[in-house]
Amino acid sequence: INERGQVAGVSYTSYVANQNTGIPTEDPFLWDDGKMKDLGTLGGTEGWPWGLNNKGQVTGQSNLADDVHFHAFLWDRGVLKDLGTLGGDKSSARWINDAGEVVGRAEWQPGSPMRHGFLWKNGVMIDLGIPAGDTCGTAYSINSSEQIVGDSGICGGTNRGFLWENGGPIVNLQ
Repeated sequence: INERGQVAGVSYTSYVANQNTGIPTEDPFLWDDGKMKDLGTLGGTEGWPWGLNNKGQVTGQSNLADDVHFHAFLWDRGVLKDLGTLGGDKSSARWINDAGEVVGRAEWQPGSPMRHGFLWKNGVMIDLGIPAGDTCGTAYSINSSEQIVGDSGICGGTNRGFLWENGGPIVNLQ
C-alpha cells in the first residue's frame, strides 16, 4: 500500500486451471479508488507485484509466454514494460522509489542460477555486482537518495546484507 491508499496485489483471473501450470491464471492488480485494475502479464499465466511507489507505479515479475522464464516488469499508467535481464533467462523487480528507479535481481548468464542485484533507471538495467566469493545477490529496496540495500552470498545458502550507493561497489554490512 502506498501513501495514496493504492494497493498492489495478485488475483486469479478465473477458476479454470490452465494447462501450462495446472493452476488458474494469476495477474497482478492495482486497487485504486475502490476499483481493481488488472495489470496483465508479459504473455504468461502468472505475474506478481513486489513494489508500489507513491506515483502508482508497480514493479514485479511476470512469466513469459513459455511459463518457464520470467522477467521483471514496471507498470506505469496502463503500460506494462518488460525490464529484461542482465543476459540470463530470469529477473524480478523488487522495489521502486518515487523517482521510478527499480531494483531487483537478474540472472546474468543463460541457464545459470547465478544472479546479481540490479538498478534499473532511465531505461537501462545496471548490474550492481556481488562481493568476491559470492554467487548470488538481490537488491530489495532503494530510497530517494539512490541508496540500495539487499543481500548476497552463495546461491541457496546463507546471505549477508549489503549497501550499494554512489555508483558502488557493494559494501558488506555484516
